[in-house]
Amino acid sequence: MKQFVLGFLILNFSMISKAQTEKNTWLLGGSAGFSSSSFGDIKETEIAINPNFGYFVVDNIAVGLSAIISSISPDIGDGTTSYALGSGLRYYFTSIGSNSKLFANGSAAIGRAKTGSDDALNITAWSISAGPAIFLNKNIAIEMMIGYSSVKFEAVSDPLNIISVAVGFQFHFKK
Repeated sequence: MKQFVLGFLILNFSMISKAQTEKNTWLLGGSAGFSSSSFGDIKETEIAINPNFGYFVVDNIAVGLSAIISSISPDIGDGTTSYALGSGLRYYFTSIGSNSKLFANGSAAIGRAKTGSDDALNITAWSISAGPAIFLNKNIAIEMMIGYSSVKFEAVSDPLNIISVAVGFQFHFKK
């Protein structure tokens, strides 16, 4: 029985990564991340949640919308809560084995940020990330990403630059 189950799983996973990134497939998912950054002499820790959805316009290339919800806690002073909405492009560029693909992702967003009792500020942000998508079955992928982001706050001269590691998931489904 164990050999049958193992054989079934191997056969199933060997057919998984073929169809998930085809034209006319939808993505729905997101990621949660933790990052550590420096802004001048201040060190900060951020926790972020990034839901997204997209559509494959051609094989391996998806365009979509995303949201960013984050909380930044500096080692001194008040923390910042922010949200933003944006668009992005994702490219799955090579397979790794039978059930994984490497991808690169780029996005730009606009939103608002609030620190302590201060007035909310407008923000603009862009980010790039890359990593493997490991397909658990034909519809679900777990993703691990490393990324770089830059956030510009209204009326602040220097951007907040962030190097991050995140784990996410995506549901892939046909129209």
